[in-house]
Amino acid sequence: MVCKTFRDCFCIDFRGYLPNITPWGAFLLSFSESRVLAVILMRLSQFFYQKRGLWRLSPLIKRLNEFLTGFECHLGATIGERLFVAHTQNLVIGEGVIIGNNVTIYNGVTLGASSRGIGTSVNKRYPIVGDEVIIYTGAKILGYVHIGAGATVGANAVVLKDIPAGCVAVGVPAKIILPH
Repeated sequence: MVCKTFRDCFCIDFRGYLPNITPWGAFLLSFSESRVLAVILMRLSQFFYQKRGLWRLSPLIKRLNEFLTGFECHLGATIGERLFVAHTQNLVIGEGVIIGNNVTIYNGVTLGASSRGIGTSVNKRYPIVGDEVIIYTGAKILGYVHIGAGATVGANAVVLKDIPAGCVAVGVPAKIILPH
């Protein structure tokens, strides 16, 4: 769990580009920026999911997030600090997904399981995204694949195999075209 306190849920993702932000400032910013609202609601739903006695609030907050922003994130996903969501519509993050720190995700991205992993544990069915990765519009990352630190996934790419650190992958299926 990334948010150790309720206050962290409001600020943990925005300190990178708004270093002096307060929980109240993030709350106010969420009314004008849907991407801020989406990330705050995602953090709150996962925070409550981990709390004994309050876990029943988490599915309600998750559904509210889906309704208001179009950002669907499973409560069991593990997401590092400073997630930057450029646009929230049609963004789907599956149950066992692990996302590192300083990751940027654009709209229409799906991080999910593939049918190849049926019958295996949840952790072996979903992608693992390293630190400082950029995932552009419409990309689909499916199955147990590793996206290395500093890698870039191009728009509308379908990633079915690992991408080494610092590389760029584009196409259907995604191919590595060059290192950064």
